Amino acid sequence: MTGIERQNWVSKAPAEVLVHGPSKIYIDKYLWFRPEEGIFSYYKVQPKDVFDHFDVFRGVDIIESAGQTAVSACAMMESAKQGKSIDELKKHFRMAFLGMGEARFHGFVKVHEILVNICTIKHYKFRQMVVSCKVYKVTTEAEVAALISGIKTDTMKGLPIPESYELVAELNDMIGRAVPIEKIYNN
Repeated sequence: MTGIERQNWVSKAPAEVLVHGPSKIYIDKYLWFRPEEGIFSYYKVQPKDVFDHFDVFRGVDIIESAGQTAVSACAMMESAKQGKSIDELKKHFRMAFLGMGEARFHGFVKVHEILVNICTIKHYKFRQMVVSCKVYKVTTEAEVAALISGIKTDTMKGLPIPESYELVAELNDMIGRAVPIEKIYNN
């Protein structure tokens, strides 16, 4: 996949890639993508996300945001591999979150703070992907821009995480797969 093709994926709205309803998409924008390495995204926590939960974004929603980022990478790679548009892929497959290894939380995210998902692709084969993700929080979009400007090469090796980034969660061995629709819906 060329740099231009990767940039075309990054410029897509998450609603174009994901099949989730609009109230359940926990990604505002993709920031960076390289199939051999990983994908980054961010999400600004909204009041609706923390309603009746003490203005704190639930841990399960942090996992969901990271999982959506990971299955987005799976969808992008599967689309390119099969030579189909995302819309064509959605007619035949659903990106399913199948499970994960360890989840370790170091902090929490409140309303109006920004989650940054930095997901590393560990394995991708036969429509299945294994990803580990570090989730950080920041308070301004300028801090998000600082991360992206810190990528000096076309790789995430040695990516300098800005000091203002606070590690919130480490999610290991998240598994996502493109599952044929007929296996999910027996109609």
